[in-house]
Parts: sequence; structure tokens; C-alpha cells
Amino acid sequence: MSQYFNLTLDTTAPSGGSISVSSYYNAAGNVNLSATNASFMKVWVNQTASGSASDAEVPASWEAYSNTKQVSFTAQGTNYVHVLFMDEVGNISSVVDSSATVYDSVAPTISSVSINNGDDYANNASVTVRVSVSDTTSGVDYVTLSGDISETGDNAKFTFNATDRANGYKDCAVTLSGADGSKTVSATATDIAGNTSTSSSDTITLDTAAAEATLVLRKSDDSANLPAYVNGTAFAAAVSTEDTDIVSYKIWGDIADATTEPDSWTAASFSSGRMLISDLALTSGEGLKTINVKIRDQGGNVTVLTP
Repeated sequence: MSQYFNLTLDTTAPSGGSISVSSYYNAAGNVNLSATNASFMKVWVNQTASGSASDAEVPASWEAYSNTKQVSFTAQGTNYVHVLFMDEVGNISSVVDSSATVYDSVAPTISSVSINNGDDYANNASVTVRVSVSDTTSGVDYVTLSGDISETGDNAKFTFNATDRANGYKDCAVTLSGADGSKTVSATATDIAGNTSTSSSDTITLDTAAAEATLVLRKSDDSANLPAYVNGTAFAAAVSTEDTDIVSYKIWGDIADATTEPDSWTAASFSSGRMLISDLALTSGEGLKTINVKIRDQGGNVTVLTP
């Protein structure tokens, strides 16, 4: 009696293997796998572009073939995913390597937030917020501003370009919201991998109103107001205001040695809301004399005074 057996010889390993990875990961994440005639696989991660079946990270046992695999990363920076495919009868493919991917689980670091270069006051609601930030692995993607500003949503996000990353900061133009007073703007930074920093902030006082003040011309010894007609040239100018942040002044006109407006400001010194500008002298010659005074507050608002 004769017996017959049908056998199929299979010495062909799985083919067409591929791995698709995201450009960045900030935690364990999925990769997509593909191979023809694969039943099992071994997947591992390291920082070597070309993997080897003898890599220390190669799993000890095979797992069932799947189109999706979650992988974990242990090293910050550039990583590669590798896979071996095996069919039902034990034929094993060569190692398939992924393209480079970056693992970054560290958030950016904001070193400073500065409104209008760190000024204490602003006399215009339109300000520039400089966010100085660094991220050494994937790079800063954008900063988000919040607080006392009009911008919300996408308008409060400011994307970093290559120049911003090289500079280490982003200048963000925003509008302070609400009435005059103390304003705080906060910033967070998000890197390309999706990590977001802790918040950092700066505070500025918005002051858009010029000071209300009065100017009175006084006798040189400050004993009384200067009369409408004088027969001498010496006098003083008294400025009074309830504004507490006047920082400088200018005085000129029919004044000896100050006939035109000075280029620079003179530091103001007030006591109980009053400043006396002494040692002034009218220009020679009879006739109507004009005195001009400007005062400026910390916000840069200017008040023009007339006696």
C-alpha cells in the first residue's frame, strides 16, 4: 500500500516591513507597523539608526504581529524604533528601522517675562511682552499669554520661528485691558513635543491720564504770588498737583538762559504735592513775558502748564 504526503517548503521571510513614527514624543506613544506574511514581531527602541538583532534592547520573546505598537522611550533626544518580523514557520526578516524621532519629556524653561523692557509704567495700552525661554531638546513651539490683556484664544498664542529660537525670546504685541492701574501679564511656553512650562509673569502700571496740575509764578523768596506787573526780573515758579508720580519737568520762555524748550528733562522734586523752581530771571526788556512749563509722570504722560 502506498502513502502520499503533501508538504510545502517555505523559506521566505516576511517582506515589505516598515515603521511609521511621529516626529516627536513626550511620553510613550504608538508607532505603525506593516509587513507581508508576518505572524510575530519584536519591537525595540534605542538611539542607534541601524538596529541589530543583537541589540541589548531586543525583547526576549516574540509577540503577535500587529499594525500598531505602543513603545516607550528612556533617552531624551533622537531615537529610532526597530522591528523584526517572523512568519508562522520561523522565517525572520532583517531588522527594519524607523526614521529618526525625538523624545522630549522636559518642558521649556522661561527665564523672564518683561513688559516694555521692564518699565514700571506704560502710558499706552499697546505694549510689547518679551518672553525669554529655552528648550534644549525639541525647541520652543509657541508661548501663550494671559492675564490683563485683550487677546484670547489663538490671538494669545505667539509662534516661535527659527530666528526666535536662536535669539532665545519672543516679542509679543498685546493690548492691556481695562482701566488704568496695575496690570499683570503671564506666559507659558510649549515646545514642539507638546510639553508646557510653568507660568511666569510681569506687572506694569497702566497710566494713560496726564497729571492735573497748576502753575503759579511766585516772588523769588516764595513769599507771595508774582503780580501782573513787575519791575524786577527775579522770580520762582510753583507747580502743585495731587499726582504722586511726577518725575521731571521743562521750563522755558522769556527766561534768561532758557528761551527755547530744552532737549532734556530735569528731575522733579515734590514735597507735599508742590515743587518750587527757583533762581529764575526774566529776559531783559519791557513787555509781556511768557513762561512755559511741562511736567511728565512715570508713564510718560506730559502736562502743559500755563500761569
